[in-house]
Amino acid sequence: MSNALLFYAVIGPATVVAGFIRGFTGFGGPLFLLPILNFFVPPAVGAGIGIWVDVFANIRLVPDARHDSSSAVVVPLVVGSLVAMPVGAYFLVNGDPRLMKQAIGATILVAALVLAAGWRYRGDIGTRAYGVVGLVSGLVMGATSIGALPALFLSGGRHTARENRANFIIWVFFAEILFLALVSSGGALGRSDVITIVLLVPAYLVGTYLGIRFHLRASEVTVRRAVLALIVLVALASMVG
Repeated sequence: MSNALLFYAVIGPATVVAGFIRGFTGFGGPLFLLPILNFFVPPAVGAGIGIWVDVFANIRLVPDARHDSSSAVVVPLVVGSLVAMPVGAYFLVNGDPRLMKQAIGATILVAALVLAAGWRYRGDIGTRAYGVVGLVSGLVMGATSIGALPALFLSGGRHTARENRANFIIWVFFAEILFLALVSSGGALGRSDVITIVLLVPAYLVGTYLGIRFHLRASEVTVRRAVLALIVLVALASMVG
């Protein structure tokens, strides 16, 4: 089997699974897909492909989330990310590939374990605090493409769970657009990578649709635990691979 056939034989089904995870839980698609991509391509390329694929699913979520989001939360998060993300992206594009793969795997592992443990920030969060969270989130996302950090802090504010979800979706949308602009300007993606993105987006959207449908019937707690356990295993494999 040629390298290209092996790549798509593995990544194609993995993309459907990642989309399913995204549709069912609202998070975790890139966390699952990215370490698998990193088995085949350099970290900057894998990050670019993974975020391009995910942004199409996120576009579908933005119109509904917009009505429940708060500019007092989203604006400082986005501004902070805008300032710090270019620094992180520099290391992603120019850093040692093996070291960056391990760093990405470690970040995914920590994020999955923290989410599985149910930890959330319980302190009072104001505008400045959201700005600091945005700075740290932008730095981490720029270097690893992982944007789970704000979700751990949003629940510490005075907003409802629905509003927190909406704020996170809006922040992710802008953060992903900024990330893609930085990676593309760094020349990380080539024509073959664009073709890969075009081929994977439909698979991801199919998975997302199935995840949304399955969400109506399954136990969310059980599936979330299974998803996080799967992400932990994939992250561990990517760190030693």
